[in-house]
Amino acid sequence: MCSWRSFFVGRNSLRVILPPCTKPIDGELVLITGSGGGLGRLFALEFTKHGAEVVLWDINKDFNNAHMKCKVPLKCFHHKSVKCPNSD
Repeated sequence: MCSWRSFFVGRNSLRVILPPCTKPIDGELVLITGSGGGLGRLFALEFTKHGAEVVLWDINKDFNNAHMKCKVPLKCFHHKSVKCPNSD
């Protein structure tokens, strides 16, 4: 158990000195499936805040269209509801 603790302490210490590289997502196209749910909505909001163009897919048309009436407007997004015949 001590070896795992040492690993995480070492890894986090290294991240303070050398932070991980991140890719800028300005203008990137992001596809979010299951966008009608809570996590999909949160991901869509976060990606649009960072300048990404977001495509939202969900099997529930009402939930997916709820993004259109969202209090925080999503900029640069497209939405598509897909009817899945095997969704039972």
